[in-house]
Amino acid sequence: MQIDGRFERGGSPVHAARVLVVAGLVAAVVAGCGCGTAGGARPGTSPQPPSSAGGILEQRLAEAMAGLAYEHDRVVVDPSWPPPRTGEAAARELLTEGNEAIREGRRLAAVRAFTDAVVADPSLVEAYEGLGTALIAVHRWEEAVAALLTGLEVDPLAVSARAAAAGALESVGRLDDAIEQWSLVAAADAGHGRAQARLAACYFLRGETGLARQHLDLARALGAPLPGILGQLADTGAVPRAAVREGRREDGGPTIGPPVRVDVGGGSADGSETTIAAADPDPDQVVAAWNDWRDGGLVRVGVAVSTDGGSTWDDFLLRPPPPSQCDMEGDPMTAYDQRTGTLWAGGVAYTAVPGGIWVARKVPGSTAFDTSVMTWPTTEFVDKPWLGTGTQPGVPDSTRLYVAYHRAVQHSDDLGDTWSAPTVLDGGFGHLPRVGPGGELYIGYWNLADGINLQRSLDGGATVSPPIRIATRVDMDVYGYSYPGVFRVWPFTYIAVDRASGTLYAVWHDVTGTSGGNNNVDLLFSRSLDNGATWTPPRVVNGDNDPPGDQFFPWLESDQWGRLHMLFLDTRNVAQHDVDSMAWIDAYYSTSDDGGDTWTEYRLTSAAFPCAHYFIGDFCGLTVAGDRVYPVYVSTQNGDTDVYVHTIVNPPQAIFADGFESGDTTAWSAAVP
Repeated sequence: MQIDGRFERGGSPVHAARVLVVAGLVAAVVAGCGCGTAGGARPGTSPQPPSSAGGILEQRLAEAMAGLAYEHDRVVVDPSWPPPRTGEAAARELLTEGNEAIREGRRLAAVRAFTDAVVADPSLVEAYEGLGTALIAVHRWEEAVAALLTGLEVDPLAVSARAAAAGALESVGRLDDAIEQWSLVAAADAGHGRAQARLAACYFLRGETGLARQHLDLARALGAPLPGILGQLADTGAVPRAAVREGRREDGGPTIGPPVRVDVGGGSADGSETTIAAADPDPDQVVAAWNDWRDGGLVRVGVAVSTDGGSTWDDFLLRPPPPSQCDMEGDPMTAYDQRTGTLWAGGVAYTAVPGGIWVARKVPGSTAFDTSVMTWPTTEFVDKPWLGTGTQPGVPDSTRLYVAYHRAVQHSDDLGDTWSAPTVLDGGFGHLPRVGPGGELYIGYWNLADGINLQRSLDGGATVSPPIRIATRVDMDVYGYSYPGVFRVWPFTYIAVDRASGTLYAVWHDVTGTSGGNNNVDLLFSRSLDNGATWTPPRVVNGDNDPPGDQFFPWLESDQWGRLHMLFLDTRNVAQHDVDSMAWIDAYYSTSDDGGDTWTEYRLTSAAFPCAHYFIGDFCGLTVAGDRVYPVYVSTQNGDTDVYVHTIVNPPQAIFADGFESGDTTAWSAAVP
């Protein structure tokens, strides 16, 4: 879940076909947390009432932003606001406070400090630049644009503020304005490689490949990080694609069970943001979780437990400890431990004081969870945690449980009973922890701009490396303009680790071209053989139709034999346009047994389901245990977002002594001297 909000302004290139739909959603969007319901958006259903919990978070953000009024590309001081401090000296003290809050991930505190800095001295461009950075951190890109452009009126020569404004304009889809600002940055600083790289991306998105290549050459000469697929296009004229074939269930391969709804107890209440875990030595034990609105429209973590390999499920609400129970509890996460068979689920208590992240443990064989535990009770805002497990560095017979979120990473060595102090992470969003065979910790995330990044730790999370760039994205859109439907698609990265070799894999989505006036969004895949230090050039790993659809919300895992398994959502099966207010979506499962060079994909949904829903969740989920694969996603086939799981049995291929997989023993005698 995330703080999120939008306001309409003149000049914003919001597609006309979407404006009416967005207007119908605003009242029902839980803007404070990103877990909105789309009242009135789904034909044939009654809108659910908006959650009051979203209003609480929105109120906290409004309090942090109080003192300034945001107009069309302008920020003005509210004359009724009594400034706590005034003058340049006070403003610079507030800048120091704001920058410290940004480094520590205290987002609302940063917004408050930079807001006060602007009020204290409206002539200080650094205050507007800091405010823009803080507003992006709370996912207020429109207001960030206003703050940054106002700062440029104060000081038109502020190159860093102009670059920040250009990036924010890209994020809200204003490509023409972004090109203007990036061009001014490049004119003011001939060595600004990122300006050239972003100009290449913007022109590519506008279909002007000649200009894109020119700026790409300049960016390359300046040593700037290049949007990976643009560099490949310039070098080879095409985006590399892995070999992807359509899997036919009747031809053998994995056995794919039907979709089974797991949130039946929620009735017609919405679910979103699915996650799932299963663990050896008993892969029949599975735990799924999701955001759940069944409790009177309040946000809860819904959990379902299966003890028969996904055939039947028992679903219920899982809560944080009583002192932290509150109106908004979401951002579900799950994890498993292959060594002990322990499973975990948890989430965030958003509006409690103290709130923060909570985790509950399920011991093998039990259908219930132990009492939940807060990992670090706090009054600060906490967002988007994920769990990961592995061994402690240098201690093979051990279990270390990690939780990473927008501010920090923590760990537990007693199966979640107690937790370490937080180790601060780089700013960004969607931090996903995964552990290598030697206890190496890897955390993949989106840097809130064009970066798909990684941080790693070789000492069990006590310290973390500086950010490592996995890839640079072409498209910086955060509002979903490259997709049909009215829902956002955050550009998270999803990483997996081979349990034996330690090979790292990453998958994310990006625009790879245009077709018929529509952006073509594909899944891009890369791997690292040196503990994440360097990454292969990205390649597309999904099939498609003609005209192409969009692929997004992937989840990637590696099983004990090193095979890769991926779930994603897809619009290929119904011809649609980016401006369409209704999206028609399918779920796909794909697998690779050669490290991602070739893939076989299977359509999981028998028919595309409709979605004009603003919030269908920012991710799907998939887990592996033994030869079982469990993908989980939401579908609107019942008129609301319900949670479905498939059971896939994918046993390893038998390898015979002669190297043949067919079992043809006639070849054996020929091989004998």
